[in-house]
Amino acid sequence: MALCAERALALQIAARIEPAPILLEILAGQACESGLSFLDAGGDLYLAESVPVEFIVFPKVRQDLAERLAPTHAKPKNLPSAPTPAGSFILKPHHLQPAGAGEPPGKTVKTDGKGRWKKDRRKERHKRDI
Repeated sequence: MALCAERALALQIAARIEPAPILLEILAGQACESGLSFLDAGGDLYLAESVPVEFIVFPKVRQDLAERLAPTHAKPKNLPSAPTPAGSFILKPHHLQPAGAGEPPGKTVKTDGKGRWKKDRRKERHKRDI
């Protein structure tokens, strides 16, 4: 990671990538005492492989910016269910009802060629396709 000794240079370099950069300060003296090494990259630039979080000073962030950047814990939206293999469908309670369970007693079911039962089955099949 690249580090700068001057604020202006750090903001200039960061502005190339981020339109509104946030400046972090590194406690370089304490980091060097703990054994972290910084490499001189010329001028006011230094390189470090990584900097532990205890040597980083984060700036205070405005409340409105903190709320905008904070992750929201919204309820997950209805995600599409996993696709079923071809020729199968998800079994629902109304599929388990016995044939003719929804019809009033005493009413007969048509049995001529393409009777009512076939139309009902087609309706159910088309509902599942939706």
